[in-house]
Amino acid sequence: MKKSLQNTTAVLISFMRPEYTKVCVESLHKTYKDIKILVAENGKYNQDLREFVNERGGRYIVMPFDSGVCFARNRLVEIADTEFILVGDDDFYYTKTAKVNEMVKFMEKHPTYSLIGGRVSESKKVLNYQGHIDIHPDHFHYHPLDFSKNRKCLASGLKYQKCDITFNFFVARKKDIIDVKWDEKIKVAYEHSDWFIMLKKAGGRKVAFAEEPVVIHKPEFVQLSKKLKKDYDQFRNRKSDQNRFWAKHGVEYSIGFRGTKYHVKDVQVLKDKYFAEIRMTYDGRTYNAGDIIKTKRPNEFMRACN
Repeated sequence: MKKSLQNTTAVLISFMRPEYTKVCVESLHKTYKDIKILVAENGKYNQDLREFVNERGGRYIVMPFDSGVCFARNRLVEIADTEFILVGDDDFYYTKTAKVNEMVKFMEKHPTYSLIGGRVSESKKVLNYQGHIDIHPDHFHYHPLDFSKNRKCLASGLKYQKCDITFNFFVARKKDIIDVKWDEKIKVAYEHSDWFIMLKKAGGRKVAFAEEPVVIHKPEFVQLSKKLKKDYDQFRNRKSDQNRFWAKHGVEYSIGFRGTKYHVKDVQVLKDKYFAEIRMTYDGRTYNAGDIIKTKRPNEFMRACN
């Protein structure tokens, strides 16, 4: 029988920030040496990064430029040849506090669960984004967990409870998620909530949360240039992802974990709005592929929003 981590593949999507990707891969390699590593390049091909990943026993796979986190993650899950998948972001830094070993042990002990997620730490503060999602005809309502209801798994030592959503830091059973695809019409934003909502709607998939596993998000010792941050943010904050999420689920608003209400009307797709098929300049403004452009004068590089 394979050791737990030899039967686990870490998947991450690299996009425009090789400094983060290198730190993430190195931390996985050093802390969890038996784990397999798959890196999907969603930006431009980077020979230096490819060699870095390969030297640490990983595999560097080039995707179409800006094909999106969802497209790339679907490909990696398909390619992975292990029972378990560790899903995380390229700006994670793994230490022993991530407790990946324990998360895999939990999955081995609890075959009825499809995945178990943990928490992230940013600027030395542990954050929470786990709970239940009530799906109503006109809105989503997110409810935080009560940690006093946690139970202890003796095999892994983790304190856990059932939920609907966790951070994008989780260990999943491949056979339980292979048919629940990330929406490839979403590039980055909203892919998180969308996937967990689709997982819940699929039925028969149990999600667990454990409070002890914590991965570091955006380690402070990694410094990015202002230009790189600006270029990355242009892609990260595009409005088309919001439009896709709201239109797909047909709800009018959502209520977050802290009770904040988000209205669809703020991001609705209206008449005479088009999305850019490529990165382009139009009327003196630069748009990324997927960005929404409001105009009555579309050109051959624009398509009407649905």
